[in-house]
Amino acid sequence: MSLLTRLCLCFCIIFSSSTFTFGCSAFLIQDDNHTLFGRNYDWNRLTKPLISINRRDIAKKAIPFFITTKSAEWSSKYGSVTFCKGDTALPSDGMNEKGLVIAILATPPTKIIEDDDRLGVGMLEWIQYMLDTCATIQDVVNADKKVRLASTGLLQHYFISDRNGDSALVEFHEGKTVFYRDQSLPVKVATNSFYDESIEALQSGKEYLKNDKDSLARFVNLSKSVDNCTAKTIDEKINCAFDMLKMVSRHSEKSKTEWSVVYNIKEGRIDFKTFDSNNVCTIDLKQIDFSHDAERKLMRLNQKKNGNVLPLFEPWTASVNYDSILRAIDSIPKKLESERKGLKLYLEQFK
Repeated sequence: MSLLTRLCLCFCIIFSSSTFTFGCSAFLIQDDNHTLFGRNYDWNRLTKPLISINRRDIAKKAIPFFITTKSAEWSSKYGSVTFCKGDTALPSDGMNEKGLVIAILATPPTKIIEDDDRLGVGMLEWIQYMLDTCATIQDVVNADKKVRLASTGLLQHYFISDRNGDSALVEFHEGKTVFYRDQSLPVKVATNSFYDESIEALQSGKEYLKNDKDSLARFVNLSKSVDNCTAKTIDEKINCAFDMLKMVSRHSEKSKTEWSVVYNIKEGRIDFKTFDSNNVCTIDLKQIDFSHDAERKLMRLNQKKNGNVLPLFEPWTASVNYDSILRAIDSIPKKLESERKGLKLYLEQFK
């Protein structure tokens, strides 16, 4: 097993140790000309996240850990930019050059998907697989016939949108994959409750305080804010999206918003803020060389610069990747202290 594989394995354990109390939020703001995908990534402790530039025509294989069937193998058809909690092979959200955006959000546990003949990927690898091979929501639906989440436990759903304006929420119920689309996705918002429960809360008419960070409160408040966003220009819409993300951001001891990102899907641009900075950093995917022969690059997320941050990307190194994973391990909840110490000791031998 390679060092990268071992590191990926460890990060699978880290994510799987999380619970749905570490809230995340996502939503769409759409009109005829623009589709903005807003997303907060929340965690229990600040770490050292990375942004990765992922190239085309790179052969990949799912890590055979937490996978109950044969691992999927694939080659990346599209380049992408992804936000990664630890290892750059395991993104939490991102956008590819075709305008497909995917974000993972934690949920309460649900039943694992039953074994079948499809090839397996892990919960974070699922994101990279789809960004690598799909251009549209329909491509993702079709890909579900080829690969499946083959995990020992499911604690998540995925919010997705594409350049055509299509969107979907992918959940897992009774061992089956469920795609909420079109009429079954009337409100394009996702937090950390299952979608049907969230819609029930919205339809109940219950009012929530804007500073209420409960999952259902965030869903209801974001749903109303999306409807009330009257911004006209794209810059005004982006500001409106960041205001909504700030409204549902978390800054408590139990959960902190590590990054807030607005994916401008039709223009292929990413704007983001970090926990400790109000500066808006920008990445224009049209300016990135995603070719196979381009240098592999990453960037440390916590930048203080305002505007274009592409010059801050640096060559990918195992040491930076390793350091990010170690910091992620340190964020494992106290109730799993023995696992945290064991992982750190395990990784020390590969320094």
